[in-house]
Formats: sequence, structure tokens, C-alpha cells
Amino acid sequence: MREEIRSPLPLVTIVICTYNRAYILGECLRSLQAQTLPTCFFNIIVVDNDSNDATQALVKDFSHDWPQLKFIIEKKRGAGNARNAALKKVTTDWVACLDSDAKAHPDWLATVLETIKNDDFDAFGGPYYAWHFFGAPPKWFPKDFGTYEAAQSYGPLSDANHIPGGNCAFKLSAAQTVGCFPVDIGMTGKKCAYGEETLMFDRMKAAGFRLGYVPAMKIDHCVLPYKYSFFWQIKSAFARGRGLEQVAPQQHRHALMKLFYMYLKGCWLTAKDAIAPNKEYSWRAMVLQHFFTPVCYNGIIFEKIKKVLCKWRHK
Repeated sequence: MREEIRSPLPLVTIVICTYNRAYILGECLRSLQAQTLPTCFFNIIVVDNDSNDATQALVKDFSHDWPQLKFIIEKKRGAGNARNAALKKVTTDWVACLDSDAKAHPDWLATVLETIKNDDFDAFGGPYYAWHFFGAPPKWFPKDFGTYEAAQSYGPLSDANHIPGGNCAFKLSAAQTVGCFPVDIGMTGKKCAYGEETLMFDRMKAAGFRLGYVPAMKIDHCVLPYKYSFFWQIKSAFARGRGLEQVAPQQHRHALMKLFYMYLKGCWLTAKDAIAPNKEYSWRAMVLQHFFTPVCYNGIIFEKIKKVLCKWRHK
């Protein structure tokens, strides 16, 4: 791979958007310095989304010996706003997004460039793995939380899978064709919300662009300490439901009926686990295991009701 690519010009721009994560951003940047390809092969744009910590000073320290590293500030909070601000500064044909609380595996960039060279995807993404940088999680914590591996091999993205926004690459022209990232949904500051990248990639697919999944494009994604909170897990499930409804409302027409069934199933499975011999369950683990999806559906129904009320108010 390194022998085949001889262009001295950067071939891709890596976009890292961050909000008050100076405490982990350095790990992300160091992982890019440790790539198997030299830094001349890529540009980096770090977008500070109105942080009030040491983010700016940290990036400045890295940029002294790293001319391809650029820093911009986007005062309007929101993941969509921050990413779109970066896209306006991109000068390469391809963009790769990496979360500021993640670290890329050493061959991550080589995999991205190899995929661009050898396939005809317009956008693609890869898996991420839970990274417990700040210590071991509680015993009740879901073992698979923070890890995403699509149930497919390398190739066109199946309808059942998605491209993670924190580990993706796409043609700048494809993003521009569909209006880039939506700004009315997704993370904003400390607000727990999802869906902006999913909606953009769904729009790409609807427009005829080719999406792919690349299992070798790996990153480790930090499970930040506040996510070890049981109540944050519940809040996250509700927010995911809202995001699903905002992205694909047509897929949840029978949400209320499914919610009723899921609650009954959850109660039955929880009771079954609670009385099962030779099993040790904490109530938190049981609730998350059997009620995470029903809470998601609560979020879906909440968003449906909100839409109806908004339409009624504007009549």
C-alpha cells in the first residue's frame, strides 16, 4: 500500500469534532501520528464546537510540528454544525470522520486509502470497539456496550446495517449533493441525541450513491465515565428512539403495538431471570437487558406525538 501511493499531496482530510474533551483528544491525535502511513498523506481539521476547556491549547501544541493539522472554532453547537463547518474547509476529494474520544488502529488510514483505490464506494465505514480507558465498567454494565460490528463481510452496506458517524469516510461531492449533515438532529453540547450521520448516509443511498462496509477499518471508542451511569443508559435508549423516528419515521408505524408487546416480554423475562437458580443478576443488568428496546420505542412514540402536536399547533 505505501509503495503504491506516491503522491506528496494529502489524499484525504480527517475531521475531528470535539466539545470539552481535551482530556481524551490527545489520545485521538496520537493515534493518527502512529499510523503506518506518514502524516503527509492526510490533512486534519479539528473543530472546537464552543468548548471552554484546554482544547485550543492542546491542538496548538500538536500543530507545531504538524503543518497538516488545522484548527477551527464553530460557535454554533451541534454535531451537524461542527461537521459542516469542517466540510467548508476541506480541499481533498475524500473526508474521513473520527470521534474525538476514539483512537484509530495503526492501519486505519492505510485501510481507508486502500478501499478508496480498489473499490467504487462513495461512502463507507467500519467497526468500533469499546475502550475502557478510564477504568473497568461496573459489573452490571452491558458487555457489548460501546462495540459495533456489522453482521456482514466487506462489501456493499446491507439494509440492516449502518455507517458509524465516528468511523466513516465519504466523497465530499456526495455529501454536498445531499446537503451535508442535517443540523436539526443529533448531539448538541451535553445533550444526548443521535441520527445526523445516519440521515445523511440514508440520503446518499436514496440519491444512488454506493455505500460500503469495511471490517478492517477499525477504531477503539472510549466509553466515557458518565456512560457507566444506569440513568444515562436509560436516557440514551430514549434518545436513540427519538433519533430513529427522526431518521426513518415510515419504519415505525406500529410502534405502540410493538411497545406493549415488548413491555410484556420484558416483564416476563425479568421475572424468569430473577427466580432462576444459579444465576446472579443485578436489577440494573436485568432492566437494561430486557427493557432497553422498549425504552427506545418510548422515544419513537414521544417523537411521533411531538410531530402531531407541532402540526396541530400550526394549523
